[in-house]
Amino acid sequence: FNNQYQKEYMIKGYDKAVMEKGVILPHSFDSELYDVEVEERTNKKVRMVYVGHLDNTRTPRILLKAIDSLKEENPDLKERLEVFFYGNMSSKDKVYLIDHELLDIVQIKKPVDYRTSLAIMKNADWLIHIDANLCDMMNENIFFAAKLADYIGARKPIFGLTMFDGAGADVVRMVNGVTVSYTVEEIKNYLYLIVYKNYETQMNEEGINIYNAKEVANK
Repeated sequence: FNNQYQKEYMIKGYDKAVMEKGVILPHSFDSELYDVEVEERTNKKVRMVYVGHLDNTRTPRILLKAIDSLKEENPDLKERLEVFFYGNMSSKDKVYLIDHELLDIVQIKKPVDYRTSLAIMKNADWLIHIDANLCDMMNENIFFAAKLADYIGARKPIFGLTMFDGAGADVVRMVNGVTVSYTVEEIKNYLYLIVYKNYETQMNEEGINIYNAKEVANK
């Protein structure tokens, strides 16, 4: 299994002997793959990047609403922040971006190959992680997105939108990232701190090492 929550969910109902046979091997990153060059940045805006799949369930809508609200209060936001989404996004969220005139801040990019995605991550200031909001179905999120391990390998601060309890939240906390709930105000407040107050976090090297491919291979 790739995390403890998944293990407990899948083995639920089996006897203790089966539970003890379960092995947890987390998703991992290979530091030797972060070697692709990308175009140098030409501005000093805070750059936040999301790489991966989004849809109507795993949606960035709450983040987009927070950006919209922050922009209303701070008209100069477009001079200070840029957000890039690489990969798929639902049509509804694309329409939201247009209707709320957020394309001066948020850009949607086509999917890129794996190694280019790693370089893009290293070129960001913050990496955005988004989990589907499954609170109506379960109290804990049992899913550990593989992309999180790639984020960790890029050694950039992670901004995680996720359920309070679950694999994603635990992983982000393990490396000293930021976790926020699915509320506009909380997300907006953190964005304000990041963009206008230079809020930063120092990644936890001990936590990072847990997801290093060599360590996982040894385990």
